Amino acid sequence: MRIVACVIAVLSGLWLDGLAVGQDLVIADGDRCEYQIVLPDDTSQAVIDESLAQAADVLREMFLANGLMVPVVKESQADKQRPGIYLGATNAARRAGLSTDNLPVWTYIWKTSGRDLVIAGRDWVAPGQKR
Repeated sequence: MRIVACVIAVLSGLWLDGLAVGQDLVIADGDRCEYQIVLPDDTSQAVIDESLAQAADVLREMFLANGLMVPVVKESQADKQRPGIYLGATNAARRAGLSTDNLPVWTYIWKTSGRDLVIAGRDWVAPGQKR
């Protein structure tokens, strides 16, 4: 659930951040959105995979509520010609120079990389957590 809250907080803050740095990242314009939501192929932790999938579902529903269909795909299946909103420990996060190794647990960082938005965090499975 923390991942979902982080995604919503970051996307809500993008508008203000665009004003602060003087650049616009337009994810949707009217009834058009080229973006795809991209998840890591495998985090090797089923609980983390499920949490990221839930965050992607919430994000997809936010777009759908505005009449926009945005696909959710695994990174290996992503359309390289389309920009993406990358969630989790993706290769795109590494290419963008995001390292989560030294972050406190359950925190995240985000960065725009070209037309992509990359959100990555230091997620972990709490002891005894099964879902």
